[in-house]
Amino acid sequence: ALPDDVLVPPRALLGRRGRPRLRQVGPVGASCAPPSSSSEAPDRIPMADPDGGSRWRILTDLQAATRADLFPAGLRAELARLQSAAPAHAWRHTRRCVETAFGAPCDAVFASLDRRPVASGSIAQVHKGTLRRAACGPNAEAEPVRVAVKVRRRGRRSRLGSSDPHPRGGVPRTSRCSTTLTVVRHPNVARRLDLDARLMVGLARGVDVVAPWLRLSETVAQFSATLAAQTRLDVEAAHLRRFNANFRGWRDVSFPVPLFATDEVLVETFEHGKLVASLAEKHGPVSRRVGAYLVNRGEDVYLKMLLDDKLMHADLHPGNLLYDDRHSDNVVLVDAGMVARLDERETEAFIGLVEALGAADAPAAARCVRLFSPANAAMPPAAVAAFDADMVALFRERCRGYGTGVDFGDVVRGVLELVRRHRVRVDANYATLIVNALCLDGMAKDLYPSYSVLDGARPLLALHRALVSTRG
Repeated sequence: ALPDDVLVPPRALLGRRGRPRLRQVGPVGASCAPPSSSSEAPDRIPMADPDGGSRWRILTDLQAATRADLFPAGLRAELARLQSAAPAHAWRHTRRCVETAFGAPCDAVFASLDRRPVASGSIAQVHKGTLRRAACGPNAEAEPVRVAVKVRRRGRRSRLGSSDPHPRGGVPRTSRCSTTLTVVRHPNVARRLDLDARLMVGLARGVDVVAPWLRLSETVAQFSATLAAQTRLDVEAAHLRRFNANFRGWRDVSFPVPLFATDEVLVETFEHGKLVASLAEKHGPVSRRVGAYLVNRGEDVYLKMLLDDKLMHADLHPGNLLYDDRHSDNVVLVDAGMVARLDERETEAFIGLVEALGAADAPAAARCVRLFSPANAAMPPAAVAAFDADMVALFRERCRGYGTGVDFGDVVRGVLELVRRHRVRVDANYATLIVNALCLDGMAKDLYPSYSVLDGARPLLALHRALVSTRG
């Protein structure tokens, strides 16, 4: 079932019984000029397998979440390109998906739609365009609406759209209508991901026979479910609406506003900004002020999602962060296809681990990590004792608590090594929290090396513990 706030085609595009009422104003694609020297298909990625983009994306996120020195320079460069430059699908697929979703010719909806995508990921690619004013309703501004259009690789044909006579959403009746992005799913991505999932499940079952303590089948099932949800662009639109609501009081943190969505096509507002992942490389050295702002605000966003919202953007690497300094400092978060919905138990266990790091309390850290999966309750007493002893040794060597210059990422990676060595289970939501925390730590090392992620979290964690936490 779809979330209640999934968007469907805007009322401005529907007539009686939900049928499209736009008429064709010219040949299909007439305003989408033929490719020129500036709109040719992007270069191929030598390492990228078009049929395995999602698998490479896993490595991409891994390198984004860790320090640069953990990967060779050549591999880092290729993986970084895959964050937004995976192989693109053909323009004809984008046009077909858009026209099917809107039930109208491309030119009836868009004044212009770039043929060359501005970014291409493992699930979909993004085109920059301009919506016609008629698509925005009577309250829109006179100028056309500039948008981002995201198109998924070919999969199940959408049943949303003209078949729904009572749309629950649509283009908001607002004057915020300028450049937008159109996100279009890649062809056959759902089928390919399903095949990948089946292969991984089969392999995991074989591993479980040899090493049953790993319970790899459960992990693969969680991972596959996350990827399957990411292929639904209407679900991503619902996530964006929720994030916009959660951060509506934050003037310097924003998300794209979804204007239209089906499972294969997402149209959202175009957000200006410089990609944080390549800020120094493309725009020169980052000042201490800008670095401090980005790292502090990034940590604020992470802690709000963890402590207040219980809804975590599951892909918080710098490749999904934009810095907009045209008028004042502003951070834009994009690509909300994956989220982690947290419950109170998960939040408390993870906060407990961070607080244990700050207090240099190794036994407390070990107890919190064992809470990361109910399966750890079955650990034999000898295994628990061995894990606790190694945690004490790790803390003695690397973690002396708040105000001591603790390398947060180094300590967390040490904890993960103990998890692997002692076969301690970590469920999917905890893995998301850990990876996002490592992303934040890596960004701090790049942009503001003197900053301590652990010390920066201390005031909010203390306030949470005093006012909210059941540990109180």
